[in-house]
Amino acid sequence: MFKTPFFTILSKEEQADATVFELQLNPDCEVYQGHFPEKAVAPGVCNIGMIRSCAEEMAGRKLFLNAISQCKFTALVTPGECPRLSLRAQLTPIEPGQSWKLRATLYHEDKTYLELKAEVMTA
Repeated sequence: MFKTPFFTILSKEEQADATVFELQLNPDCEVYQGHFPEKAVAPGVCNIGMIRSCAEEMAGRKLFLNAISQCKFTALVTPGECPRLSLRAQLTPIEPGQSWKLRATLYHEDKTYLELKAEVMTA
C-alpha cells in the first residue's frame, strides 16, 4: 500500500462471531506529509485500505472491495491523538472461497471512528 507502512497489526484475536485486531498507526508514514503534516489526519481511503488488509489477514488471501453498501466516518483518525486503534471485523461467506460480506468497526475504547459494510472478493 505504502513504501512506509501506514499501520502495524499488533495482535489478532479470533472471537466466536468476529476477529478483533489491535492496530498501531505509523505517524512517520509518507501519507501524513501531504495530509496535514502540522496535524496529521488519516485519509478515509487509507482507513478503508487498513480494514481491507485486515480482512485479507482473516481470509488468508488477497481481496478487493467489490461494493461498499455503507461507510460512516464518525470521527477523524489522527496518529498524534490516537495512535492505537481496535478493529472488529466479520467476514460472512457469500460464495465460499470467492466472496464475503464484510462488516467492520474501527474504534478505540468507547469512541467509534468508522463503520463499514461491504462485499469483498478474491483478487
